[in-house]
Amino acid sequence: GHLQSEEVQAEEEAGSQEDGGYCRTDEQEEEVLRGSGDILSGVRQSLRQTTYRRAKNRVKEIKRKTAKYSAQKLYEKGILVEIEKVPVSSFKGITIEFASTDQVGVFEVSGKLGAVNIDKINVVFENLLQLQYEGISTLKFDESGVVVNVNLLIFLLNKKFYGVE
Repeated sequence: GHLQSEEVQAEEEAGSQEDGGYCRTDEQEEEVLRGSGDILSGVRQSLRQTTYRRAKNRVKEIKRKTAKYSAQKLYEKGILVEIEKVPVSSFKGITIEFASTDQVGVFEVSGKLGAVNIDKINVVFENLLQLQYEGISTLKFDESGVVVNVNLLIFLLNKKFYGVE
């Protein structure tokens, strides 16, 4: 009886000393609410900055990368096997550009003969890998008559667009 009530009383006193009591005045309550508002606005601002940073990084990722070569250089490297109806002697005047697209693994390949644009071809990296897997060494793009070495084209795209060597 008497011993138990002293323990309860001692615990209540200790509790009220630890946190300054359970009762707050209206002014104290407002101050606490204002403080949590500051914290919330800080959290919101931090979230906005993080979201902005992530969006900005995503835009950087989407930026199109390009790589330009003369058909002569690609021919010398073995990547370009032939262009039907175009003599090798004319390869110096042809520029071939590889560009990344909005779709991952899809490249736009375009050519220029002097200032004249030649066909644009979409090359799907996954299709090149499939051909490689099947042991097919060359690929002919029907519409343009361009024939490429599959393995060397994969190597070039890996090196220039994915940083793999």
